[in-house]
Amino acid sequence: MASSAHTTDTIGQFFEALDGQEYNQAFRGATLTCKYTFENAGAWCVSLGEDGRLKVTAGDGPANSVVTSSEEVFLEVLAGSRSAFTSLLRNELQIVGDPSTAQIFSRFVLTGSPQAAAQASRKRKKEHGGE
Repeated sequence: MASSAHTTDTIGQFFEALDGQEYNQAFRGATLTCKYTFENAGAWCVSLGEDGRLKVTAGDGPANSVVTSSEEVFLEVLAGSRSAFTSLLRNELQIVGDPSTAQIFSRFVLTGSPQAAAQASRKRKKEHGGE
């Protein structure tokens, strides 16, 4: 198993790429934050910024909704090789708080940087002896 520092770097690369991305202006002025927490890999808060861009901060913080999963499940959902809905049903992905906030952020996060997600997923599999 990878060290938590290494794991944080892998998932952290995805969130770094997401920071500053523009979002659907229909949500401009909304004050929403979704926290993503990963077993042994840390947490990131993603907020809708006043300037029309996503703001990502590493670490814990207040949020309207919290999404929790393993790094592996999250990266596979991002890469499209695993269904978010199926992962929810299997309790591999949990949502606490306002589900509509999580749904809004899924539009930004799941489509925010698919190349970065796929690259991070491949890197993680390679380092763990996968394909």
